[in-house]
Amino acid sequence: MTHPQKQHYVPQFLLRNFTLSGSDQLYVYDKSNDRTYKTNITNVAAEREFYDFRIDGIDLTIEPSLGKIEVVAASEIDEIILRRSIGHLSLEKKTILSLFIAIQMVRTRHVRVSMDAMLDQVREKIRSWGQDPDQVPQLRKGSEDEDKLSTARIIQNAVSFVPPLMDKVWLLFRADDEGSLYISDNPVTLHNERTDPLLGTLGIAVEGIEINFPISRHFSLALYCHSHRQSFLEDYEKYKLLQRTNPASAARIDVDPFFMEGLYYGMDNGRAVPLPAASILHLLNFQ
Repeated sequence: MTHPQKQHYVPQFLLRNFTLSGSDQLYVYDKSNDRTYKTNITNVAAEREFYDFRIDGIDLTIEPSLGKIEVVAASEIDEIILRRSIGHLSLEKKTILSLFIAIQMVRTRHVRVSMDAMLDQVREKIRSWGQDPDQVPQLRKGSEDEDKLSTARIIQNAVSFVPPLMDKVWLLFRADDEGSLYISDNPVTLHNERTDPLLGTLGIAVEGIEINFPISRHFSLALYCHSHRQSFLEDYEKYKLLQRTNPASAARIDVDPFFMEGLYYGMDNGRAVPLPAASILHLLNFQ
C-alpha cells in the first residue's frame, strides 16, 4: 500500500483552517485528562491504519477513496470561506458538500466506540436474562478488521444521508475577529431543542434538528430543519411590526436585532450570519 499509514478521520485540510497563523500547529484540549497542549495537525484526529483492514487474507483500504472526496470538498469549502457566503452554491456543489458532511459524520473514532458500546449494552442485557450472547451470531464481538469492515460499509451507505441533508435550510455562520470557533475529533454535531419521551430527536431527518459543522476558526456550516425557518420568520415579522408600532417595547425585548437581521438575510441570500458570543459558546458545547 502506497497511501499514508497515519490516517486522519478529520481531514488535514480542515484542521489546517484552525491552526495558529502561518503554521501547522494548533492547540488541543484532551477531555479525557483535562490537558491542553500545542501540536502539529499530523498528530491529531488520526490513527495508524485506521481505514486499512485484512479480510480473508486480502488487504483492503478505503483511505484513497476518502482522499479523493476530500480534495473536491476542500475546494468548495475554500471558496465558501473566500466568498464569506454560500449564496453561490449550485445543486452540484451542495451535493458534493452533503456527501462530504455525511461521510464525516460516520468516519470518526466516535462512531466505532459508539457501536461497540451499544453492542456491549445489548450483550449485557442478554446476560441479565440468563442467556449467552455469544450464541447469537449478530451479537458476537468481531475482530478489529471486522470492525473496520463494518465502518467501511457504513461510510459506503452514507450516500443515503445526502437527500435529507440537501433538503435542509443551509446557513453560514461567522464568528467575528475577536471570537473563534472550534473543531473536535467528531466535528459534525447534531442538536435539537425538542424532546420526545419515547423517541430520539437527533436523527438527520427529525423535525427540529440542527446540524452544525465548523469549517474554519471563523465560519461554520449549519443545516437546519425547515421548521426553524418558519418559526424564525414568524418571530421576525412580529418583531418588525412591534418595532414600527411601539419602538420602546421592541427595544425591551431580549433579542439581538443585528443577529435577527443577519439571519433573515442569511437565509435569503446565503451571506454569512454574524454570531453573537452566546451563540459561539452554544456551538462549543456540542463539540
